[in-house]
Amino acid sequence: MQSKRDDFNGWLTPSTRRSLREKRLSLGLSLKEAGSLLDTDWSTVRNWENGRTSHCHPSHAARLRCFLAGEYDTAMPLHASSRAETHREVLDMPLGMQFCAERLADACRLCADDEALRTRLVAAVGRSIAGCLRSLVE
Repeated sequence: MQSKRDDFNGWLTPSTRRSLREKRLSLGLSLKEAGSLLDTDWSTVRNWENGRTSHCHPSHAARLRCFLAGEYDTAMPLHASSRAETHREVLDMPLGMQFCAERLADACRLCADDEALRTRLVAAVGRSIAGCLRSLVE
């Protein structure tokens, strides 16, 4: 028999966190898109997924329950499904790398409207990755 906590009454168990992340990524949703769908901020969704909070506010519990049950799947943006394959690849990464990939994606979205910032971001990320790889093989 499932406990009330497993039935999802707002408590975010490790299983619920994993289900939330897998559901969001399988639908190709960014943290921002999931937050919008769940009527909360993207950072709240991130905190739910990463364990920074132990439960969600009761006003979000019903929405989150519906999201996890697939009731919002038809409300997804059309472009989200085209990104789902990339997100499935992210799911195959270790959790730490998933977090890095999400942060990079968020940074790209923040710079999307400014070509100069995008160019600087790409250069900075390239230098950082090259430096990390050099230090790993030395």
